[in-house]
Amino acid sequence: MKQVDIGIKSSREYWELVVQPNEKAFFDTQSHQTTINLSLSLWHLGDWVSNENFPAHDKKLRKYNLQKFNKSMIESCPLFSIVRDIIDTGKHRILDRSTVNVSSVPQVASGAWGTSAWGTTKREFYVQTDDGELIALRSVFGAASAYWRQHFEGTAEDETEAT
Repeated sequence: MKQVDIGIKSSREYWELVVQPNEKAFFDTQSHQTTINLSLSLWHLGDWVSNENFPAHDKKLRKYNLQKFNKSMIESCPLFSIVRDIIDTGKHRILDRSTVNVSSVPQVASGAWGTSAWGTTKREFYVQTDDGELIALRSVFGAASAYWRQHFEGTAEDETEAT
């Protein structure tokens, strides 16, 4: 096992230096780039936390601990499964897990009559599940961020509307 020093020393620093800026970028401007970046950082923060909470030099034990942690993360915040599906698709393009429930991530016109200002259309990202449900990606990310906010700051207040 080799730990590479990238200048981030803890999961809390990863939350502050990587996740929170990606969250701000997504809520400022929804795009494919900000969607993938926020998905990646929200999901992989679990790796950082798991490795801090359950340090193990044995690769099999580390993998077991991470799988157990990820399972508890999804049980506590089921929308993490959507975050995982997005990042896995971003990395692999095709998924073969039986638990995949996302069919697409469409952009939908939003705001009053689909506009954000006179003559401009604002488009927001949504997740469409296999059963046809449309979920605003801001809600998915808001729930995942609230999970981590509670972990690091002891509050689950959802700040997505404030950003």
